[in-house]
Amino acid sequence: PIQIFPAPFKDKFTIAYPATEATTITIKMTDVLGKVISNKQYELVKGSNYIQIENLDVLSIGSYFIKITDDMTGEQYMKKIQKK
Repeated sequence: PIQIFPAPFKDKFTIAYPATEATTITIKMTDVLGKVISNKQYELVKGSNYIQIENLDVLSIGSYFIKITDDMTGEQYMKKIQKK
């Protein structure tokens, strides 16, 4: 399963993404009002992938949403995360 840690995060977090094959994913981070904080593509290899999202110390304390889309299959994963 996809994991996001640490929870809550302070200035960065890591997404652990197990891929059944090499693929490209898009990771979109938004605030609770839907404002896009970041929207980036990442190339993954088959197996375990660890993606670090950094430089988040400028964000306000509160809730954010992470949406991960597998660009090959269209599968989506959404998770609410907390900044402390």
